[in-house]
Amino acid sequence: MNMATEWTAARTAAADSGPMSIVGGTWVHTPPTVEEVDPVAILGTLAGVLRWNGRLGPTCTVAAHTWALLRWAELARNDGRGLTGRDVAALSAADYDDLRRALLVHDWHEAWTGDITGPTKKALRELVGEGRDVAAQIDTLQAWIDAAIRTRLDFVLPSPDVRLLVKKMDSAICSAECIAWELRPDLLPRVLAKHGEPDPFAVVASLEAKRLSERCPNPIRRALDGDEFLPPIVSFLRDEFDCLFPNHERE
Repeated sequence: MNMATEWTAARTAAADSGPMSIVGGTWVHTPPTVEEVDPVAILGTLAGVLRWNGRLGPTCTVAAHTWALLRWAELARNDGRGLTGRDVAALSAADYDDLRRALLVHDWHEAWTGDITGPTKKALRELVGEGRDVAAQIDTLQAWIDAAIRTRLDFVLPSPDVRLLVKKMDSAICSAECIAWELRPDLLPRVLAKHGEPDPFAVVASLEAKRLSERCPNPIRRALDGDEFLPPIVSFLRDEFDCLFPNHERE
């Protein structure tokens, strides 16, 4: 299915389904229009969306998570050791670029939905009962938003191998984040049991992301980014976006 067909199908399904009730409020099924996808605004928003329900503090954001994944991919590509390193090093140049693009945008839907944690989705499945899988509806909503994002960026889905690697890295970096942001020691074994021992490069990347997130906005960037003082991590992600999507003009 090409991007235009995918987007049309998503909009048609949304129009037919109407609003959906969610615990704590009501969401409308309809995903954002393609025109409402503003990459610059999204990156700024993700710098304020906390991961882990805020348990790791105010600097462990979706933007920091995204930057850490990109940095981990770079370190793995250059070194080639370890399971992820071998996977990344084996990619062709084109697939490696697709990996970085996919890592950059993989959580952009959270600019609309927030970071809805896996345990929350699991609890919803258990609470609402059979036939009312709210968690699956959330996944569908996020997939529709992703379709709008890909259409806006003219970004075709990467190969299955690249998509699988994105999913694997996105899960595996959870352990590294909890070490870098110093999760309570009594909770850490549960994370490691689910996501495995962290890749050393993932820990390095997460520590770098943490330090970058803790830095104050640099006023020198003001002339480049407009009147707002941007967190450094947003400035770096915007630069990464310009590099990975050179044909897309900023709003």
